[in-house]
Amino acid sequence: MNDNFIVEKLNRLAELNDAYGRLAIEKEQNINSLIPAELKAQIEFTEGTYKEAAGELNFQIEALQSEISEYVVSIGATVTGESIMAVYNKGRVTWDNKGLEGYSVAHPELLSLRKVGNPYVTFRSVGHDKG
Repeated sequence: MNDNFIVEKLNRLAELNDAYGRLAIEKEQNINSLIPAELKAQIEFTEGTYKEAAGELNFQIEALQSEISEYVVSIGATVTGESIMAVYNKGRVTWDNKGLEGYSVAHPELLSLRKVGNPYVTFRSVGHDKG
């Protein structure tokens, strides 16, 4: 099978993604060029004053989420607050697919219980260095 047409489309997709990224950078640079240096310094100072507080709040949030998660798992039930719900989810069941396929050779009735989902596509970056 000749995949050249789809490789060309993937290359075009990469070009469009790169162009989108460059456009976002250009937009940010143009907006930043409109901001006077004194105002930029004030913005950076203001961002710095909130950074430590935001980090502390994030730490507290993560610690509380961990504590809540441990409790919800221990009781095995969803708990609902006024605006947030901690939803209990049973652990996922997984099977040794390779082992079951081997077992199904001797027990073909097992295959009637097998369900195969629809194929799907995800996109990932290829690990090339552009530098």
